[in-house]
Amino acid sequence: METAARRNRWVERLFTLLMRHTLDEGFRFPGGGLARRAVDGCMEVLAGGAEAPSREKVVDFCVCQVYALTFDAKMLRGWTPAHSFGRKALERFARNTSTLRYWEDRWLKEHGLSRGGLLHEVRDRSQHPLAKFLYPEYEDATKCRRIGTEAGLYVCSLSTLLWTPLSPVCRECTMAEKCREMTCERYPELYRLRVEHGKQGGRS
Repeated sequence: METAARRNRWVERLFTLLMRHTLDEGFRFPGGGLARRAVDGCMEVLAGGAEAPSREKVVDFCVCQVYALTFDAKMLRGWTPAHSFGRKALERFARNTSTLRYWEDRWLKEHGLSRGGLLHEVRDRSQHPLAKFLYPEYEDATKCRRIGTEAGLYVCSLSTLLWTPLSPVCRECTMAEKCREMTCERYPELYRLRVEHGKQGGRS
């Protein structure tokens, strides 16, 4: 059974995407128990007794929270997850109106975003059939053999799913760029997932 902690990681990816596209290109959602408990508790309230809130509702919620930060530079500098996923954040969302949504949509459009596009961008990768191959850690033992050589690349091409940014072996390998090209050509969808996952900091 999927835990709430795992189920809600896509919410962090959504919030990160919004922040990076609109306010702070270098934003990273903090790790640690406090941050995750804030998100998990917030999602539980939004769900209203269901297993989880709808994805459309979560997109609306995150848009509301990030848009609010555009008016508070001081809060943005001292931002913590509790600001956007705590009690006041839930109250802020409850007060949201169709007029505010109109201005939020205009703001999203200015940054080349839309609610529908956000839903597509942060679809839950845990549901993707290739998600389990984002980082098959057991392959690292094979990848270590003759690392950084043509022979090693040949072994990897026969016995592994090639390059992944999550593998420390791949990150250290001098053949990584060539291997990356092979991965893109041989496994285009898996390559796309791995690149996207790496950009989000590698959290599942």
